[in-house]
Amino acid sequence: MKKVFLLLILMVLGGVSYSQVRIVDNDSLKSVITTSDKPYKLIYVLCDYCRPSVERFPKLLEVLKGNSDVALFPICAQGYGEVAEYLKRNGFSETIYLINQKRKIKMIDLYNPIKFTCKLLHKQLDIPTDKMGASDYCLLDKDNKVVLQTHWEMPDSLYFGQLKEYFARFRSQPDE
Repeated sequence: MKKVFLLLILMVLGGVSYSQVRIVDNDSLKSVITTSDKPYKLIYVLCDYCRPSVERFPKLLEVLKGNSDVALFPICAQGYGEVAEYLKRNGFSETIYLINQKRKIKMIDLYNPIKFTCKLLHKQLDIPTDKMGASDYCLLDKDNKVVLQTHWEMPDSLYFGQLKEYFARFRSQPDE
């Protein structure tokens, strides 16, 4: 109970609302994403210490701006404090989904939050994540099938371009 109270005090004083950081049980991640009523779900692998992730996230938000057909799921396996500070520092208002919050922290820890996130996305949603890393995204359609995906070798022009092209095509098609 003391931990919950302390966490609430830190959130109020820290300026980050609890609704911005949502802790999701590893086993329920799939349900959180697949039950979205939006026709598209964009899953973004977030890591606040990865330079491409820090640079691409605001640009990705700009590309998605005004697109009400997309539910955004930034997924992160870092600790609550790190992510809350990242949101506060950058002035983001998006909800970040935290996974693996029950892991035991060791004195010497070789834990890689990016690798963990990708493995969990593969296990839970059958997304091929062998080349995915921090700052990569995967776009799922209404049937939760992968329609677009990025990887760490992809240049920014293609990274953002494929998403812009996809939605431009989608908007230009007549209703069936």
